Amino acid sequence: MYKTTKLLFILLCLTALTSHMVHSQTLKNSEENKQSDEKIFLVVAEQEPEFPGGRMAMTKFINRNMRLSKVPSTKNHLGRVFISFIIDTDGSLQDISIKRGLSSEYDHEAIRIVKLMPNWKPGRQSGRVIRMRYTLPIDFRKK
Repeated sequence: MYKTTKLLFILLCLTALTSHMVHSQTLKNSEENKQSDEKIFLVVAEQEPEFPGGRMAMTKFINRNMRLSKVPSTKNHLGRVFISFIIDTDGSLQDISIKRGLSSEYDHEAIRIVKLMPNWKPGRQSGRVIRMRYTLPIDFRKK
């Protein structure tokens, strides 16, 4: 009984926190766009941004464009890089940066792959197209 009550309390707290973050946690645009009044939604949107063709197409794109020939490792799974970027209202990717990296080689490769990506379908909030920060994990595996 105590575990169930504790779990329900945690779920309610997370729900309240997420709800509060959706409404209140926004960022001003980057330095070059300070004149604009648009905001960047950080957490969730009614309609999330989407890579053209969906998640499977994005995975294929990443795998097809990944170059690991110079990586000195015998493991199959080498690690994961978390890369962050803003999907602008026109679907272009901006402000690309490493959130959590592995090494300079992997980090540069993740940035290179994201810079090759086509424009995404932007997110929407209250019927309006919005700028949104997105964090993408990229798994590096030997082929």
